[in-house]
Amino acid sequence: MVVVKLHGALDLQTKDAALAQLLDAVRGRHHVEVDMSEVTFVDSTAISMLVRVRELAAADGLRLRVSHPAPLVQRVLRVTGVHDLLTGR
Repeated sequence: MVVVKLHGALDLQTKDAALAQLLDAVRGRHHVEVDMSEVTFVDSTAISMLVRVRELAAADGLRLRVSHPAPLVQRVLRVTGVHDLLTGR
């Protein structure tokens, strides 16, 4: 398993860098834990990106799981209906 630790705002301007990190881990045939303890903001483009990468990982028999979402991030994941999908709960 590879842990990818994301920091700061995860939005339209920063999602591509996060996407590259996550795709590298998945392409390396690793299960991925996305540590979001230091993510301060997440928008719909970032949520969509996380769901897409999770689907890519699952298609290859791999897991992608969000861990330690900060309270604001956890709230956004719940409101958008993807909390359980992305955290595995």
